[in-house]
Amino acid sequence: MGADLLYHFTPERALVPFLAAGVARAGFDPRVEGDDGRTVGSLGGGVKMYLSDAFALRADVRYLPTLSEPD
Repeated sequence: MGADLLYHFTPERALVPFLAAGVARAGFDPRVEGDDGRTVGSLGGGVKMYLSDAFALRADVRYLPTLSEPD
């Protein structure tokens, strides 16, 4: 589970470059009892291409550093 924030540079155009940043909590091994999750950051950027007012294609590149280690 996580959340991202996007900053759009030219939101009024059909092709919109953006920057993204976020944080998430991710589990890695379902066989481990208890919490094996890690907090993961997200930094990146990309472009959205709007095909209509309600539909867009999005491509981005992300760097996902691990911010914490499990106990």
